[in-house]
Amino acid sequence: MSLKKVFKAVLLGCVIFSAGAGVYAVLERIKSAAVFRVSSVEVKGVINADRDALTDLSKKLIGLNIFDGAIEDMAVSDDPWVRRLKANRVLPNSVSLVVFEEKPLFYYRDGGKCYIFTGSDKRMPASCENVRIKTEGALNDDKAKKFVSIMNDNPVLAGSDIVLKEYNFTAVIDGQLIICPYDGELFTENYGIYVNSLKQRYKRVDYVDLTVGERIFVKGDRNGSGKG
Repeated sequence: MSLKKVFKAVLLGCVIFSAGAGVYAVLERIKSAAVFRVSSVEVKGVINADRDALTDLSKKLIGLNIFDGAIEDMAVSDDPWVRRLKANRVLPNSVSLVVFEEKPLFYYRDGGKCYIFTGSDKRMPASCENVRIKTEGALNDDKAKKFVSIMNDNPVLAGSDIVLKEYNFTAVIDGQLIICPYDGELFTENYGIYVNSLKQRYKRVDYVDLTVGERIFVKGDRNGSGKG
């Protein structure tokens, strides 16, 4: 390559570098402008988490440059209800702090204390007011999730007095004690058969056992024919 061509290449490189440096300087100057200083933060999605603590956290973002990576670094919480926080920038100077919480599945009583069982198997302390589900022994995560699925698919369980046990759960439905399996398909099938076919045959029912496949056991007095 001739000296002339080398000179042109070096000159072109200098021009490109200078242009790039100039653009970078302009961008940095724009980014550091006062208009991009965070002046407001909106906290969204708080239901069970500590709103006051999250509000205090949001105040720490005020004054930061909206392009500052520290915004993400500071968007963390040790609140047990908070799964994660997401900071959304709203140009030119606002931040939306979105709270993603644990999903509560059901309230239950364990001894003298009450808890909320969440979608990630956590037990959150809760008030015992109007809690109608209790455990007999330790609450098994797998059985708890199966129970939630059955409860969601069968609205008849809503508002019932329920006891979660190791191998089954009991529910008082329309004043009758129902022994229920943790198998959702079996519960739905057997309960449907009982309500639509067997229930009318009894004038009094002590309890109904739905836990056995292809067999429903009813303890009570049949209509006009003694006990069944």
